[in-house]
Amino acid sequence: MELVLDSKVLSKAFSTVEMKGKYLGDNGLVNSSLGDFVKVFAIADSWRTGYYFCNGNNQTFVSYYVPAIVEEDDDFVLNGVLLSKHLKNMQGEITLNVDDVCSIQSDRKSLSVPVALIHPYEQALNTWLKLTYENCIYTEELGQLELRRNITLTNGVDLEISDLRDAITTCENVNSGIYTLGINNGGIKFMSSDDSGGHIHTSYDCDSIGESTISITSPLHKAFSGNGKVNIYFNNDWGETQGQPLVIYSSNVCLIRAPYVQLEVE
Repeated sequence: MELVLDSKVLSKAFSTVEMKGKYLGDNGLVNSSLGDFVKVFAIADSWRTGYYFCNGNNQTFVSYYVPAIVEEDDDFVLNGVLLSKHLKNMQGEITLNVDDVCSIQSDRKSLSVPVALIHPYEQALNTWLKLTYENCIYTEELGQLELRRNITLTNGVDLEISDLRDAITTCENVNSGIYTLGINNGGIKFMSSDDSGGHIHTSYDCDSIGESTISITSPLHKAFSGNGKVNIYFNNDWGETQGQPLVIYSSNVCLIRAPYVQLEVE
């Protein structure tokens, strides 16, 4: 399989799905990432052809879409962190030839890196990409988001990316790592509290539908950059919709995150 893209586009794709940031640890926030390995899907049989750079674990899925003309469906898995280090020293058009190894070439430099057999969360990436790549694309018109037959998210907002980044970075100051999001009439609020009484609340006016509340962890904002907008969807994390995910997507990035589950200690 051959892939030809600009070095800046490749670097952006790999760094986005790595999602380096502040994650919930045993004692508050710790610097971490979503994982080193990235699965790249080449999608030809779709109205939205191109490459999808995907990463995830048992709680998170993130994809980064790069439009391109693709002749046939294919996929491969690379160590994105390792490749990103090499891309820092390469410029211009980059050609990746993927076979038993991945050969990388620019005008002046060439190298090779290993190819992984599978992603640590292979099946989850395959499933979530299939459900989202034609379905989760930013639109100004809010409506119900059907992920699968038993998961339809009916509450959502149309939010500036800058507001999402401001909200999570503000909540990180509490250092609890747990963020509660609430959709209401005409906006969305973000809250975070710690065990000592610290509390932060920030709200943003935006187009919205429905009302719902969910608690999550992880640096959601790290997947999104620039001056665009995102759609955010989630249901209440209790009753019949308990356990259903939060979904955020822009025009080329999709993030799915499971709700926070507090373990009860007997």
